[in-house]
Amino acid sequence: NTTTVALTLTRSDSNAIKLRQSLAVSTTSVFLTFPNTLIRDMTGVAVRAETDRAASNFTADRSAPQLEGFDMDISTGIAVLRFSETVDVATFNVSQITFQDARAAPTSSYTLTGVDVAIAANTPDVRIDLTRADFDSVLRLTVCRTAAQCFVSFPATAVQDMLSNPVLTVPAGNAANVTVFTPDTRAPSNEQFVSMDMNTGRLIVRFTETVNASSFNLRSLSLNTWYTSTSQFASVPLTGGRLLSTN
Repeated sequence: NTTTVALTLTRSDSNAIKLRQSLAVSTTSVFLTFPNTLIRDMTGVAVRAETDRAASNFTADRSAPQLEGFDMDISTGIAVLRFSETVDVATFNVSQITFQDARAAPTSSYTLTGVDVAIAANTPDVRIDLTRADFDSVLRLTVCRTAAQCFVSFPATAVQDMLSNPVLTVPAGNAANVTVFTPDTRAPSNEQFVSMDMNTGRLIVRFTETVNASSFNLRSLSLNTWYTSTSQFASVPLTGGRLLSTN
């Protein structure tokens, strides 16, 4: 029991305060309000209600946000970076985010070029939807094939908090390992029969994601004609050929 009571804000309350850029940024922007139900003295008498009590001392937020973990769903190409506090997504620079296959001295790495959708509102968690080009490029590499090969790095200019404090760097020489990893279990599908050239004998097929060209089984492919009348149906199963594409 004392005349002075100290408390520590919950993380969610602290983030809610930081989200409001006009609140608790200076002595003149933070005031205390409470009803008489807040506390009682030693004889049970309720405290007097307070409105707009200014802080005698105030220390502004100067701490750098830190990466606390990140999730990667390699089936959908969605990554979530989890920071220690609310960050300003308007300052988020996705082109400074690099995924790599080892904590240090990676054999393979890829730096993103863009995102498909708006990232999110200002929160501690930033969701990245990889573009089709970035996603396909990652799948061609050993980056994030497994949790043990999934790390992220970025400089201090990657994002800022709500008071423009830059994020703490995660260097390529000490990258952060994925926290929650979802492996690729989704089957690729045929997206388009792009073209068939009977002069050159060249056929092009596009799939929904990067595929392993060396696993392509030419003899499992057939060319068919489909008519309403079954008597007009024709089919030629391929017996071989030369694969022109790489991964």
